[in-house]
Amino acid sequence: MNFILGNSLWGVSMILFIWQFIFVSDVNRNFDIAGRSQNYMFGFVYWGSKAIILFADTINTTTVGIVAYLMMFIVFTAGFISVSNKTIKRTNTDLKF
Repeated sequence: MNFILGNSLWGVSMILFIWQFIFVSDVNRNFDIAGRSQNYMFGFVYWGSKAIILFADTINTTTVGIVAYLMMFIVFTAGFISVSNKTIKRTNTDLKF
């Protein structure tokens, strides 16, 4: 349940990003929604562009955005699993007499 709650803002923002930059033309794009969905992933854009350079000759900003969102998901998932494992280990050691 906590994993779903932690990723809810990520999921909504990624859906808005895909909607605004893949399914909507430039003329009909809502700049408020598009801007907010881009601002959410700015911390991972640098690493997303570095990952794209490994596999492609040119950089497409929409592709970098999607890769940045996927990197955010991987980092959050790794952190969630790490904390969950520490909690389980601590609980198991507390139960030993």
